[in-house]
Amino acid sequence: MKKKLTAWITAAAMGLSMLGTVVPQAALAASAAGSIQVEHLDRGISAINTSSGMLVSWRFLANDSDSAVFQLYRNNTLVYTSSAGESTCYLDKDGKLTGIMVDLFKLVAGRARLHYKFLTPADRTEYKQILNDRAADFVIDLTSDFSTAEDCGYKLTDSYLSAEFSWVLLRSHDGDLRRVAVAYNFNTDVLELPGLDDCATVEYMDSFDDCLAALHSGEIDAYYTYTYQAERTVFDDKKNELRSMLSDERRSFCIGVNRDYDVLLRSVLNKSVNSLTRAEVVSITNKYINLEIGRASCRERV
Repeated sequence: MKKKLTAWITAAAMGLSMLGTVVPQAALAASAAGSIQVEHLDRGISAINTSSGMLVSWRFLANDSDSAVFQLYRNNTLVYTSSAGESTCYLDKDGKLTGIMVDLFKLVAGRARLHYKFLTPADRTEYKQILNDRAADFVIDLTSDFSTAEDCGYKLTDSYLSAEFSWVLLRSHDGDLRRVAVAYNFNTDVLELPGLDDCATVEYMDSFDDCLAALHSGEIDAYYTYTYQAERTVFDDKKNELRSMLSDERRSFCIGVNRDYDVLLRSVLNKSVNSLTRAEVVSITNKYINLEIGRASCRERV
């Protein structure tokens, strides 16, 4: 099949290999009017796929020195060193989308001999607009919720990945989960969020970085994410303030096929999905959940 298709993938599915380290910073800042509380933010590294490569950006924090120099690593290889005072962004022309779902999809699409390109919207609003307009020919991060897929105009393939979910919370927290957050990086509409207090409130945030910042600032008791991501967040916590708590929720992920292509394309993709061996899935998954390698790769020198 020679037709060039467009695929959609959320930030969570990317599993980008370029991660940011949490940098300690003051909880209070002095001003002429007295002390004011400021938000606890981490480095907030992000990557957006462009026609020229991966545009990587990160935050310059309030307590960063004017002479701070940043080093950017891809797969433990130095790709960029900034100069003092330069903008905190870099266009990585050789950078590509990576992650468990992305790599599995590439394997499936390769076997089906499909030509495609990824769409990377700026935010959750644009994501939903793409789904509502059926602007993508297939969506690779849909759960096995057939009614939700049908409402968006997509038919589901067989499941190609199963994932567990966990809560991330502070070690000092030992009470009920009354205020929690979920990132919009994945489809939150069908999550069960087990373990919540009956009167709990759920806030939906733009990213996992926002969830982590809200956790550190005390705005929430915990946030919900994939277990492999929760374990990596705890592993990368240099101050040992975080812990993860496994929930009993597990979701199966499918490829949503635009119903305009349903008859042929879904059949072709199902053959490829069902050809995946357990060893292939485990091999790809282990690249991103092995916590002994691939440590955080945005570093700074002052």
